[in-house]
Parts: sequence; C-alpha cells; structure tokens
Amino acid sequence: MATSRITVGKVMFNRIPAMARALSTDSDKIVQKTALDVQAEVVTSMQGARSGRRYGDHRASAPGEKPARDMGTLVGSVGVQSKFNHAIVYASAAHAPHLEYGTRNMAPRPFLRPAARKFNAIFEFAVKAMVERAMR
Repeated sequence: MATSRITVGKVMFNRIPAMARALSTDSDKIVQKTALDVQAEVVTSMQGARSGRRYGDHRASAPGEKPARDMGTLVGSVGVQSKFNHAIVYASAAHAPHLEYGTRNMAPRPFLRPAARKFNAIFEFAVKAMVERAMR
C-alpha cells in the first residue's frame, strides 16, 4: 500500500516541470490575448455618437460616457506593451488621464478601466481552465 502512494507521488512530482512549462506558455497566450482584446474594446468604445455639448462640427461626450472621437489622437495613442506573461494596455495621448479620471473642471469619461473590467471575468475563466488542464 505504501509503495503505490510513493509511486503516485513520484509520477506527480516528475510531471511538475512539464506542467510548469505548459502553464507558462499557456498563461502568456492568455495574457497577450486579453491585452489585445482590451485594446480593441477601448478603440471600438470610442466610436458612435455621443450626447455631450456640440463644439462646431464635433459633439463631445457627456460625463460618464466614453470619450467622443474627434481627430483620432486618443484612439491612435492606445497600444499594448508586452513582455512574456506581462502586458500593459495604455493611452499615451496627453489628455488621456484627464478623460479617464476627470479634472476639477470636467467629470471623468473612463475608457480604459471599463474595458479592463469587461475582460476580467474572461481572463479569470481562461486561467482557471488552463490550470485545470495542466492538473489532468
């Protein structure tokens, strides 16, 4: 009886390096895919009509809405910086933080955080499934 336990333990122990390699590769794929999905969501969320004030031909976003697209500077500044198992979705336009968090004179028009929250549950599900596959 003790022999079978030791054998099972050895088999599981011997599988750990292969499991770790599989988890590492799969987790990087999940991180990179999620980052690209968030980036795409940010860009598409800025399309369409808004309900804020009109400035000439441009209708701005109302407080709480995603930013309205005018010249495309903000959308063009949205990118992904990635390394193995690590990714950052960013907006490098100078006015991006003012829109995301607001200022004392303007209510926020968040666009990055809602996109990240939208994919959080999908990311967690994919990681859980990856770990369960590796444990089999």
